[in-house]
Amino acid sequence: MRNTVRAALAALSLTTVALIASPAAQAFTDGTVGNHYGGGSLGDQNGEAYATQLNVDQSILRATKDNYFDAAKATDYGQAVCRGLTLGNTEDQIVNRAVASNIPADMFRAVVHGAEFHFCPNYFRGKEV
Repeated sequence: MRNTVRAALAALSLTTVALIASPAAQAFTDGTVGNHYGGGSLGDQNGEAYATQLNVDQSILRATKDNYFDAAKATDYGQAVCRGLTLGNTEDQIVNRAVASNIPADMFRAVVHGAEFHFCPNYFRGKEV
């Protein structure tokens, strides 16, 4: 399953969908938001904090068959999600690719939101936590 997730994320970087995303970063002041995403702050490029988010959610570990995300692996996941968004994929398209690989949509949506929070804040819109 881990390879399936990696393949889904890698496919995002190869996709040339001509959809235009309309990112609109919003400022927010709720200090709990960063805690929800493993700590850190908006746009911090912090793979360690993102790894904390991924490791806390045991369903992510089970779905990806990973025992642990280190900072480098989390950074790779986050950057792959951001590449997909930059290429014009919507969040729903990214999540649907994960669903096609038997990863629950709600769980992977949290993965996408964490990637946006840490690695591509221009796509983060103060997601509900």
